[in-house]
Amino acid sequence: MITKLFRKSFITTYRIAAVISLYGLLIGIGAYAAVMALYSTSRSWIVPVLISPSNDKVLALTAQVVASQQSLNSLMLSTANLREARAEMGRRRALLGYLLEQLKKAATRQRAANVASGTQLTRLAQQKHADVTATQALLADSDRSAQDVDRNLEAGLMTRFEALQQQTALAQFRNAYTDAQISEVVLRDSARQKLSTDLSVVDTMSKAIAIQSELAQLELAIRAGDETIASNLAQIANIQRAIQATRDNPYFVAAQAQRATEFAFVSYDNRSVIAPDAPVYDCALSFVACRRVGTVGRMFSEEERAVNPIFKTDTRGTFIQLSLTDGEAVKSKTLFVGRKPLLF
Repeated sequence: MITKLFRKSFITTYRIAAVISLYGLLIGIGAYAAVMALYSTSRSWIVPVLISPSNDKVLALTAQVVASQQSLNSLMLSTANLREARAEMGRRRALLGYLLEQLKKAATRQRAANVASGTQLTRLAQQKHADVTATQALLADSDRSAQDVDRNLEAGLMTRFEALQQQTALAQFRNAYTDAQISEVVLRDSARQKLSTDLSVVDTMSKAIAIQSELAQLELAIRAGDETIASNLAQIANIQRAIQATRDNPYFVAAQAQRATEFAFVSYDNRSVIAPDAPVYDCALSFVACRRVGTVGRMFSEEERAVNPIFKTDTRGTFIQLSLTDGEAVKSKTLFVGRKPLLF
């Protein structure tokens, strides 16, 4: 009798356990199917991520930003120095140009003056030659006068003092004739120099050529400086764009923080329903008993890759920054944005 009752109770218990197991399995399958269906159709789920300042990508990005900033500072300093040097070379070029113009005008005036002076000196040399020729004729008479003085002195017709005076006068006349000849030669030589090539003009032109050479070197230096400045400005613009693009990066934001920063991965399929300041919900069992745990902060555009937490497939998307009131929510497998996935 006892054995019969035991067998009957065992069979009943087995049947109840079998029914419970069957319904449990059906509920599990249904729950799994519901989760799969939910995540297949929902566009509001996100995957929370916690990024600390010591993250490898954060450290690599920080080093890159520092290197870019150093290059930027170096280029900006080099460009400022080049601009100062160019301004100084521009002032020197203007000064040399003014000096060159003045030298050319001075050379032109000197040439004109030389032509006028040469013409006058030529005329004076011709006149001097005529005077010397006339004086030469008189010099022949002075020789006869000297002989007359000697005869008169011997004849006692004049005193020795008077003879000495006349001889001195005749010697002075001869000296004046010699000086006149020398003056004629000097005048002709001066006229030839003025009418051919004046050394002062040559010196002026040599200075002008030296200034022209320096101006040519300045032009080359200014042109090279302008090209370097243009190249530096292009590099500065590129680096600034790169730094600005780097700032629009979740790892840069994490690098500026003192502690780990809360982000979330959003697939491209879900990004269209994500907006700044939208509410964020955390749910039990991934989709029920949801509660609000924060809002969406900044949205980033740089592409990231992650593994879908439900389907375990590679997924492409971007990061968003979260402002969570409950820090524990970042540990959840997924969160929802905008509204609860179900009505509760």
